[in-house]
Order: sequence, then C-alpha cells, then structure tokens
Amino acid sequence: EFKGQKVHNLSKTGTFATTGGSCNDYTASAFMGEYFTQRTCSDFMGPSLWANNLKTFAIQNNNFFPDNLKEKPYGSHIDMVHQEPFSMGITWEGREAGFWSWDAGPDSKYGSIVYTNITRTHGYGGHEHSYAYLYRYENTTMYKKTGRNLVPGHMARFDRYLFVANPAGGVINVLDTDSGTVAGDVKHRDEWREKYAAYSKISGARFTELSVAGLELKSPSGLVISDSKLFVSDSDTGKIHAIRLDTSGNHTYIGSIQTPASQIAGLEVDQKTQRIWFVDAVWHTLNVVEPLCQSRDDCESESPWGQECAPDTDENGKTVWQAHLDSSGNHENWQGCARYYYYVCPGGNSHQNSKLPVCHEQGGTWRDALVSWVDGKSTCRCMSSESSRIVASVWLPLGALSVLALH
Repeated sequence: EFKGQKVHNLSKTGTFATTGGSCNDYTASAFMGEYFTQRTCSDFMGPSLWANNLKTFAIQNNNFFPDNLKEKPYGSHIDMVHQEPFSMGITWEGREAGFWSWDAGPDSKYGSIVYTNITRTHGYGGHEHSYAYLYRYENTTMYKKTGRNLVPGHMARFDRYLFVANPAGGVINVLDTDSGTVAGDVKHRDEWREKYAAYSKISGARFTELSVAGLELKSPSGLVISDSKLFVSDSDTGKIHAIRLDTSGNHTYIGSIQTPASQIAGLEVDQKTQRIWFVDAVWHTLNVVEPLCQSRDDCESESPWGQECAPDTDENGKTVWQAHLDSSGNHENWQGCARYYYYVCPGGNSHQNSKLPVCHEQGGTWRDALVSWVDGKSTCRCMSSESSRIVASVWLPLGALSVLALH
C-alpha cells in the first residue's frame, strides 16, 4: 500500500511484484528489425508491479495482439523497472512498494543486488516508470546459472538481513541491509533507461556467505522463511534443507529431505497448514509436502484448497476464466487441460465435475488426475486406484519434513 497510486482501490488490495530473468527476446525481432541478427534480445523487461486482484490480473487492458505491436495496450501491469532486465529473485521489503531483487544484466558490473521503491504507478497498462527510487549495492556481483533451464535464485528477508540464493556460486549470500552508504549515481543520468527519481549506488555494505555447520549446498535456488526457519531448495540435488535462523548470526542446521524433483526451484510455506509447496522446472509441476497425519483422510480434509468451491466472478458476474478468454487475442495458445485446473477455481467438487472431466467420466475425482507436459502442452489422464496407492507410497515419506517444522 502506498500513496499516489493511480489504480482504483490499490490501497485496499495491495500489490505484488514478479521478475522473470528474461531479456525479452519474444518481441526483440519486432522492435529491432534488421539489427535483430546482431543482438538477439532487447533487455526490455525487469521487475513488474501488479495489483493484488485476480479479477484484473492478466484481464484488465489485456487485448493483446502479438503480431501487431502498434496495437498494444501494455497488459495489466501497473509499473515496471527496465533498469534490471535480467533480474532474478525478488522479495518484499515489508513496507510500501519496496522490493529487493538481484540482476545479472548489463548493470550488474556495478553490483547485482538492487532495492527498488515505487512511489506511484502508471495505472493498468501504462509505460511511465519514473516514479521509482533504485539503489544498487556495489560488490554484490552475481552470475546466472543455466542448465536444462535457467536456475532462479530466490531471496528472503529476515530481520535486517537479506538472504540470496546464489545458484552459480553454490552458496547463500547474506546482505546486511542496515549497512552501506549512498555514494552518488550508479552512472551518468543520460545512460539511465528511464528518468527515475533516483538511481544511486550503495558502497560499503556487508555482503557475506551463509556458513552453517552440516549444511551442504551445490546449487541453491528456492528460499522461504517461516517462523525463524529458512528452507532452501537445491536445484542440483532435489533436496530441501531446513535451517534455524538467529539474529546474532548463530544459525543452526536442522535437517534435509530428498524430493523426487528433477529441478526443484521456488518454495513457499502455507502458514495455515504448514505445508511446503515447491516447483519442478523440468516437469512443470507444483508439488506439496504433506505433514504427517493420523490418516490420509485427515490430510485431505485439512487441504488448503477446501472441499467446497465456486468460480470467482468479476463485477459483471462473469467467471474470471471467461474474462481471461474474452480479453486475450491470443488465447488459442492456451492448450491442454491444465488451464481448466488452474483458472476456474482451485478446490473440491468443481474439480470433479468441471475442471478435470477425464476422471469424472471414469468414476474418479480431481485427486486422481495426473497432468503431464509434452512439448509445452499439458495432457490429463486419470490414475487408477492401484496407481494412486503407488504414488501415495512415494510421497508419504516426504511428510517427514513436518518433523523439521515441529523441531
């Protein structure tokens, strides 16, 4: 929440930010014409700010024409920072629209970690991005890591310390956000991509590596902090590690578990049920670590999705899913069954009756559906009761992580 916003009721709904680590090569050929062969991307993107409202996200101002860049309403973002085109992890400062990120783009030679505070938005789909203060931290240079996919390095804030997953370095870096002093502009203002309120460098900040006895990391990627515990995923090993944090710096290693992920990335902890969610970047799946329960039914009944669910609607009574279709000129690109799983309503009977009919027709429920991806397209099939039991036997040991959470 912050003053000066142009988006209606933004102070009530709040905002969230994303960053893609992309040089935006999708539109590079159209923007650069004959120069595209010399430079294959436009370095155009960067951290983006959105209204925290699913009724406008990717709907408002989203009449997108991918083959005609003269007809582009810029989508539903409400602000963007082009000075960080290759930015990776991102986390909220905890006040206003202030965000931390790290950048592996052209300006990273001045330092990769950037604090950005956006004081005013341009509204849905604008392009005036000057109402932002950027502070780039010297001597924090980091490099991106690629393999089968780009390996993201997430960030998390704990007290005055910013934890940064450094996949290429194989370590977790720690920035003391209370250290350092402003030391002038990062570079001459004529070289800024946009006329920001400030683009300053921070010198003398304390930037170290996390050292915890017993912790072994190869390529840390996902980071999340819950109840003074840091959970980190390792892209190379598929493990999730748990570390108890201490404001004095005396951190202790709790333990680890092995997941079946091919390339584990982002993590999140559901504060209501203490489940840990993680993404697999190779198999395009969202996975959950179940806490230990007295029975499988207990785990399911406490699911954060709930048992009853109805599709969300906009102010005209239209479902959000239909609003997405109506506002997208390229919706024919949305192929496969996963769109029905995610865009209608995540929970309960609607899965069984409308979102995953392949299982309903075979007498199953939405829990029996298995989504697989081939060449970027999703297909669904319904697992038999026998295969369901096999999957359950594979996933049940992951519940051991609840021991770490309790610890």
